[in-house]
Amino acid sequence: MGESFLSIDLGGTYTKYGLIDQEGNVSKTHRIITPKDLSGLLEEVNLMINEYPNSKGIAISAPGAVSHSGVIHGTSAIPYIHGPNIKALIQQSTGKMVSIENDANCAALAESWKGNAQKVQNAIVIVVGTGIGGAFIHQGVVQRGKHLHAGEFGYMLIKHEEQWSSWSELAATSSLRKEVARQKSIPYESIFTGEQIFEMASNGDPECIRAIKQFFYYLAVGIYNIQHMYDPDIILFGGGISAREGFITELYREYEALTENMHFETIRPKLDTCSFKQHANLVGAVKHFLQSEGN
Repeated sequence: MGESFLSIDLGGTYTKYGLIDQEGNVSKTHRIITPKDLSGLLEEVNLMINEYPNSKGIAISAPGAVSHSGVIHGTSAIPYIHGPNIKALIQQSTGKMVSIENDANCAALAESWKGNAQKVQNAIVIVVGTGIGGAFIHQGVVQRGKHLHAGEFGYMLIKHEEQWSSWSELAATSSLRKEVARQKSIPYESIFTGEQIFEMASNGDPECIRAIKQFFYYLAVGIYNIQHMYDPDIILFGGGISAREGFITELYREYEALTENMHFETIRPKLDTCSFKQHANLVGAVKHFLQSEGN
């Protein structure tokens, strides 16, 4: 094994960390409860460095709009990371070089480096969860945008029942649950999990079947717009729902139904799921460190 890095993936509930080498190989990973404040985070990172003292540097994946300087803008489930210069604070605390990148960008970098996008020049990664996020990869490099919002696909506007809604409001997993709750006239708080909704649909539940069809329809609408806007070599999907058997098949089915009667020529995108699962952000954070050399 060559040079190795301490890689950290900051999450709202749990923080994962591990030792990743310069070829993207994962040798050790651990999980802790995400600290409740900044001082607790700095303390935990120092404990991690004590565990892996020979790490060349620290590569961090974090939610939010991450600037080159190390300030994380926006909001997330970890409020204390927004505002301070996290990169500078951790460098000062540990004496190690640090790089930080947005978590969806890290997932995309992992795919471009060692995953299903490594043989293409231009790719898009879409992460479908409670909301929708993602990243543009152009010639192996994440495109950040003027306001650090490149890849925030969930903000796209789509018309639904004569009203404009964001793509996240129509095609995220939370929207699927809300639609089932609406159709069944029950409170959203008591609604089933996404897994249960798919299981109920397979058993013939009409409301769940309609909600799932609508979910895939609006996913297809967004994909159509993205494909014709950027024309990437491949669009990859991450997030728990993308791991479901038949996810890509159903997505293609709705896409083809959407474009079947269009009177102009359209592009059929290449769709697939991300190859990296639980280690994607850890691996991608190291790729970002190598690209930026910790600066």
